[in-house]
Amino acid sequence: MRLLIPSLALLIAAVAYSVPVEQLTLELRCETGRAYLQQGLLEQARTEFLSALEIDPGCGEALLGMGRAYCQQGNYPSAETYYRRFLELYPEDPRGVEELSGLLTMTGRFTEALDSVEGALELDPSSPALWLIRAEAALGSGDTLLAEQSLGRLVDSGGQEELEARVMLSSVLRVRDEGAAGRDLLMPAIAAGYAPAFAELARIYLGWGDYMRAVDAINSYLMISPGGEWADSASMILEELARAGEYIPPDTPGND
Repeated sequence: MRLLIPSLALLIAAVAYSVPVEQLTLELRCETGRAYLQQGLLEQARTEFLSALEIDPGCGEALLGMGRAYCQQGNYPSAETYYRRFLELYPEDPRGVEELSGLLTMTGRFTEALDSVEGALELDPSSPALWLIRAEAALGSGDTLLAEQSLGRLVDSGGQEELEARVMLSSVLRVRDEGAAGRDLLMPAIAAGYAPAFAELARIYLGWGDYMRAVDAINSYLMISPGGEWADSASMILEELARAGEYIPPDTPGND
């Protein structure tokens, strides 16, 4: 039923405002493709976006949709092709550079990503997502100062990007042996229940040899995000601490 709602709205608009049938079909394909993409139905999403491109080869929404679908599938060369095609047609739209910069960072092409994101920031300097990508690319290329400058802009910005920035900047501080400052930086993200913040806090405590607090942070992470990307590593750390006698699992016989 979710996929029918945008279609119904567009149909009503077409009747009310005499939208050409071809334009209506194009919008329906893009709406349906985005809905499939949100549900992780990538093949179906690509089918819809390709149908839109058959109607209009320069449809920006369909080009972005194809790039995102291929990116989620791990087909990065095809994703890059569609993102660059979007950029050729819509150079003033920052979404294309944002997607491409993120892809370049994800695939380890950090210098290219930095060049790309700098251009995007000229178009949209207020975008938190672009500053976060800039920080990730800077860290990947070894430019810690640039990364810190980018993350510093996000620390009090609010939203998801602030939480991510706090964790990333805390990690930079931890590596620089400034774990106490990194821990303080994490506290708002901890209060918000942001799982990666607990993972970073655990790393700080582990580095200090404060295993009791590290275990508390790890258990908090596993409670919030049992299937998270750090969950396997967190469980292994608990097992290692248990073998070393630094942690007694709650189901250990005799541990009431």
